[in-house]
Amino acid sequence: MKKVLSVLLASTIAVTLCACGQKAPEPQTGTAGTEKAQAEESKTEAAPAAEETEAIQLKLGTTGPAPADDVYVVSTYFADAVEEISGGKITVEVIGSGALGTTAQHYAQLKEGSLDFFTTAFDTATTMVGGDDFAVVACPYLFRDIDHYQAFLDSDLLKEMLAPVEAANKVVYLGPLGFRLPRGLNCTFPIHSVDEVANLKIRTPDTASTLRVWEAMGANPMIISASELYTSLQSGICDAQENDYKTSYNNGWMEAAHYYMELDYIQQGNVLYVSDSTWSTLNDQQKEWIQDALKTAHESFNADTDKALAEMKDKIVADGYEFVEDVDIQGFRDKAEEAVETLDGSLWSEGLVEKIKAIQ
Repeated sequence: MKKVLSVLLASTIAVTLCACGQKAPEPQTGTAGTEKAQAEESKTEAAPAAEETEAIQLKLGTTGPAPADDVYVVSTYFADAVEEISGGKITVEVIGSGALGTTAQHYAQLKEGSLDFFTTAFDTATTMVGGDDFAVVACPYLFRDIDHYQAFLDSDLLKEMLAPVEAANKVVYLGPLGFRLPRGLNCTFPIHSVDEVANLKIRTPDTASTLRVWEAMGANPMIISASELYTSLQSGICDAQENDYKTSYNNGWMEAAHYYMELDYIQQGNVLYVSDSTWSTLNDQQKEWIQDALKTAHESFNADTDKALAEMKDKIVADGYEFVEDVDIQGFRDKAEEAVETLDGSLWSEGLVEKIKAIQ
């Protein structure tokens, strides 16, 4: 088409010049003329259209019970944000309640590339090769508050801890995905002091530091799946569980254990990992969509949680459950500190606790 337009334009010029009594120039011939014509033709050809990004579906696993557990809920926030930001080019299927297996099995699936994403708590990184140091994040009273926890997430120290874990397990840490309330104690009877924890049958997560700390306090920690926790509390298999009150209430565990002690002993949050094999196949645009969606989901979940908490305590009390007020928190702190001193250099690298506490 461009060549036709060039010919018509040349004809028009020739007619115009002839009309003025002038001779129209002869068309160029020879090698120089041919090369010039080819160059002009090359300039006028339209650039090929950018290749359309194909729609893909990715799979996200979590052990959090559906539909109420925070880790499951925030995963759906992420899935919704990915679909919206990508204009439907990426969809994420969320599979909760441990349907894909244990925490260790989720990490194994990331490594082999059969699972794309895994939402979990940071301390579960201890189940990966080279992840022993992450036992420290479940260390009682390690973080002063959520701001201190965020400063740790932004620190070079965290990058140093993550690097060998990512390399050895073929995963990529993408970032935080929703903060959670600090953990406390939910029990079938009230607890007022650390001395009353003696022989307490308490369900804890399968992390070495949490188990060892409760043992040091005199309790009998046990591993029970979240899906079996309600019946275990109801039947007396265990007396207590340690989670934040929002998670305890939303999962119905307070129906079986009416008392809650706000120990606030572990600051916590969910994080998102992606399989390295998945990440390496995505183009820059897809990676940008996913990173933007992660930030959006994290901020939206935190904002919605803050709003919900304003009324949740009143609702919990109205439902007949009790927040035990006269708890000797300092006694729990002192006992936990004794336990942590015995773990330093054993469960995690020596001096790591002090490095984290020094972060401003």
